[in-house]
Amino acid sequence: MGLREQPGTNLVLISTPGEYAAAEALKALRFGLNVMVFSDNVSLSEEVLLKQEAERHNLLVMGPDCGTAIVAGIPLAFANAVRRGPVGVIGASGTGIQQVTSLVDQYGLGVSHAIGTGGRDLGSEVSGATMLRAIDELAADKDTQVIVLISKPPAPDVANKVLERARGGGSCARSAYGCASVRLCRVFNSAVYAAAKPRSRTL
Repeated sequence: MGLREQPGTNLVLISTPGEYAAAEALKALRFGLNVMVFSDNVSLSEEVLLKQEAERHNLLVMGPDCGTAIVAGIPLAFANAVRRGPVGVIGASGTGIQQVTSLVDQYGLGVSHAIGTGGRDLGSEVSGATMLRAIDELAADKDTQVIVLISKPPAPDVANKVLERARGGGSCARSAYGCASVRLCRVFNSAVYAAAKPRSRTL
């Protein structure tokens, strides 16, 4: 019913008890929708299944337990209202996303998109599926000139894969811009990486 009334919809936010969330997310993916799973208590095996399904359809799954996102300037769930701008944020830490997007706004810049991955995305089981996909999406986005990656301590092999993508390996190197100049800093206990696109203006 909702899709008939709003045929241009491409994102659904799911907030149900965890035992039902995976089934609803799977339905949405099969309708061609990107998914933000606000619900927690989704099993790790269900998360892997959802993200594999999303990859088959060239879609994005944020979450499970994704409490923060900003899509095209629109804050979702527990996101802050910040100005639009050239900084894209991808994070496996909701509080990290909130802190970084607030600081970006306070320093007079703005956020193009902020993509929450869910806290388990950079574990070895999920293998960074959402973060890798989001890097490719933001690398190809004309409004994003800098990509910031935020994570709690990741699995080392997954961290290497993500940083290789951000530096310009894999799919990112084939995008319209590519990524380069990766720098590491820390916000509280989260690692924060900034990957500036080669054609970006000086920030």
